[in-house]
Amino acid sequence: MTIRLRLTIYWAAVLAAILLAAAIAVVQLFERQQWSGLDAALLKEAENTADQIERSGAPGALAILQRLSLETDIGPGRRVRIVTAYGEVGNYGDIHTVPPPFDPRLPTHAAIVGNRAFRFAVVPMLYDGELAYLQSGVQVRLVQESVDSLRNLLLLMLPIVLLLCVGGGYLLAGRALRPIESVTAELDAIGPANLSSRLTAPPVADEVARLTAVINALLERLERASATERRFASDAAHEMRTPLAVLRTG
Repeated sequence: MTIRLRLTIYWAAVLAAILLAAAIAVVQLFERQQWSGLDAALLKEAENTADQIERSGAPGALAILQRLSLETDIGPGRRVRIVTAYGEVGNYGDIHTVPPPFDPRLPTHAAIVGNRAFRFAVVPMLYDGELAYLQSGVQVRLVQESVDSLRNLLLLMLPIVLLLCVGGGYLLAGRALRPIESVTAELDAIGPANLSSRLTAPPVADEVARLTAVINALLERLERASATERRFASDAAHEMRTPLAVLRTG
């Protein structure tokens, strides 16, 4: 396996982990923001409605509930009701939106109850001098659709982004290793007969430049060693001529 391919694989693994973690974080943050926005809107509207009912008294409570049940600005499937310790006072809205069961042990402060299908704000109030609870809720289909749309979009975009980044990384790795290939080609062209040749130094003082300098220094030492060896062989041949001539004469 080439260095270029190994670098590309490492880059793809790291990038995939980063993109996956980022996508999960984005989806979670977006979902939390959607839920918190819906809950805050429900609570605020329920508290305002409870104040209106307390000011108007029991005679105007049902009319206020009916008007609230027709509003769809927060979400579809509006359902509102007032619950006391003796039962329901009014119950209006979409019958498919199921309100949570009334629990008299609920703390006397505003709260959000529900699940991934419905969301209800529960606000304590005084109705006809008795403690009661206003429950106002909607279906959360829009929130779920928004989160699902973002998740599907990220699932579609992540492979495309990863593929483009990996392809770019492969090209950049090849470009980064091109000086190494040039050094390899020049070094392969140097043989025993041309040890005086040297590698071309890169214009940038980087790792390849240091490698080139080290190889040129090695070539210089090899050239000196080769020259010393040739001189030794020449001197030895010259010195051996006279004794060989004497031996031949003898």
